[in-house]
Amino acid sequence: MALNNTGDWVAMGCVGLGQLLVWEWQSETYVMKQQGHFNNMSCLAYSPDGQYIVTGGEDGKVIKLSLF
Repeated sequence: MALNNTGDWVAMGCVGLGQLLVWEWQSETYVMKQQGHFNNMSCLAYSPDGQYIVTGGEDGKVIKLSLF
């Protein structure tokens, strides 16, 4: 799990599904739901400018996703 630099969005990796969920807590809505890995997502991080999320998984893939 990671927070963006403003603290408005919470990114969560669903371990068994390989999904990335980004939740905007003030409006209680999903910003993004993304299937990216075939099995466990093991890490995720926001870029310093908050424009991207990078995920890594046990399937050996590293995925860079644009938020804007």
